[in-house]
Amino acid sequence: ITAEEPNKIMFTDGIENYEFYHSKSTLFKYFSTSDVLLSFKVEILADPMEELVKLVELVTPTGGLSKSEERATMPFLIVPLYSENNKKGKFVPEKSGLNQWNAGGRARHPDEVYIPFPKQLRRDHPDFFPERYTPWSLKLPNGKTIMMAVCQESGKALMSNPNKELGKWLLRDVLCLGNGHLLTYEELLTKGIDSLIFWKQDDTHFICDFVDGESFSE
Repeated sequence: ITAEEPNKIMFTDGIENYEFYHSKSTLFKYFSTSDVLLSFKVEILADPMEELVKLVELVTPTGGLSKSEERATMPFLIVPLYSENNKKGKFVPEKSGLNQWNAGGRARHPDEVYIPFPKQLRRDHPDFFPERYTPWSLKLPNGKTIMMAVCQESGKALMSNPNKELGKWLLRDVLCLGNGHLLTYEELLTKGIDSLIFWKQDDTHFICDFVDGESFSE
């Protein structure tokens, strides 16, 4: 430690110098520009916004809607990735939902999961998804499309076919969890993705993305 103030602390590892600000939990590192290895001129745009507009026009089909505008016209439904009750509040069950792979009764693939489809949502939006066990396609945020269906008793689960496709994407690619790791609600909060929003293109084609359910509802 080289110096300390009420809002920050300065320190060195013997090679570099750093500052850490308590209020924002932010770490800064000093970079010396006394020995320049390379320099070059940069043209400053006179009107950056005009250039951005040109880029938007370039990627948006003439006369068509942008991706955000197109989705704004679609019916949507936000489905939580967790369960909830009066006793526990919000939680991820240890043997169902995103931890379905941990359920007993038979050998299960480590990527076997399902998204809980709460009773209240099923009652309020009975026709949003196709009928139980009727397949529909779901385009993921990474651009990949998987096949899904409403499954289990009373349609309480959204599952992929094959089942491990959904778990591979959610547990490994997004949450970066190792096999056998029990997911908790607190871990979902650290990612800021406690729910999925589903956009309905038509009766058999859907798009999804992550969303903080509480923030979106505001």
